Amino acid sequence: EDRSHLGIFLAFQYPIEIPGVSNEDFLRLAYNSKQKFKNQPEVDPLEFLIIINEKLKLVDMSSTFLSRNVNEGFSGGEKKRNEIL
Repeated sequence: EDRSHLGIFLAFQYPIEIPGVSNEDFLRLAYNSKQKFKNQPEVDPLEFLIIINEKLKLVDMSSTFLSRNVNEGFSGGEKKRNEIL
């Protein structure tokens, strides 16, 4: 857990799918977890949309990915870009 808060993560060859969990919710919860660790305020869903849309542009992903379930039906490239987010 300490490593994840420092930004160190392990990428998988075949990232798992998480049915029923949207990318937006998953990423916002991860973001807020890191904010909490850094003793900074958590962001609400609207604030997070502004932040994540900027990041989506950096990895050339459409905002439609936010409403899809985590890695469900993603191509290999989409899964990798999703990991980068």
